Order: sequence, then C-alpha cells, then structure tokens
Amino acid sequence: MKPELLYPYIVTKEYLEHGAPQPDGFTKPLGQGVYATLVCDLNGLVRNVLPTELAQAGLSSDEALARAQANLEKMIQSQTIHSAVLPKGPHGKPFVLFGGHWGAASVCTWSGLHRIAARALGTERLVLSIPHREALIIFADGESDYITAMQEMIRENEADGTKPLTWDLFVLAPDGLKPKS
Repeated sequence: MKPELLYPYIVTKEYLEHGAPQPDGFTKPLGQGVYATLVCDLNGLVRNVLPTELAQAGLSSDEALARAQANLEKMIQSQTIHSAVLPKGPHGKPFVLFGGHWGAASVCTWSGLHRIAARALGTERLVLSIPHREALIIFADGESDYITAMQEMIRENEADGTKPLTWDLFVLAPDGLKPKS
C-alpha cells in the first residue's frame, strides 16, 4: 500500500460488519448510520486498509489520516471529484453538488468544505446530504417546506446511485458534520 493511494471513504454499518477489520482509529461514526474510514484506491476500485499494511508503510493512524485528507484535497482541487454550484434548485435557491467519482461522499470529511460552501451559498447555516458514494449535496438551511423540497429533489435524482449511504441529513458546521434532527 502506497500512502498516495490512501483516501477517506464513507460507509454504512453493514459495510463495516462484512469488510476486513480496520486499523484502530480509522473508523469514525458520523451519525445517521454512516462512518468515515480509510481505503486504498486501486485504479478506481477501493478496498479497506489493513493494519499490517499500515505497519509495513511505517505510518501511524494519524499520519495515514493526514495523508488521506491531503490526497482527497488534491482530488477536489483537480476536479477529479467534480463540483458545481447549481443556481436553480427547489424554491429557486442554489445548491452545491460534488459528484462523478467514488470519493464524492468523502468530501464531507474535508476540513475546507464549510468555508467554500458557505461562500458559494452566502450563508453559514448549511445542510448536507450524502445519498450514495458518488454524490454530496449542500444547501442552505431553511424552512421545513424548503428542506422537504430539497429532500424530494435529492431522492428523485440520486435514487439509483451506487453504494447507497443515507437519506438522512446533516448540519455542516465549521467544525464538521452533525446529524440534523
């Protein structure tokens, strides 16, 4: 395993139950039934990082997590994971979409996400959806009818996505994700 192939990855509890054991400190619950973990990219296919691989690479858990975040940021900046602000969502309001890559949902772990989304949408109050691994949608928090309209749009457009994650929403704060009640 090469450190430049490490990436964060969002999975469900079922994935963790049936996958290879993860090194200590690699799996973090995000809420809403999903977890962030680390994977190795094998030309578009991903697989779990094994504890023995970490030892062989001479990486601590913290070093591996830092490397995975740096690799993710490179994919975001290079537009390997596409991003766009779509100006006309439900109620005529804009939203941000990351997609087109298996790592799109993993963008929810990126430390720069709130900053760029808040600037793009003109508000600090943000809601995030990760319906499957190839989609991440961010929109402004608002009235319940707007939130419902966004959820309906997301279900309509993302129901056929590969590796479903959750239809539940998150609050995207400067310090990360929190389940939206």
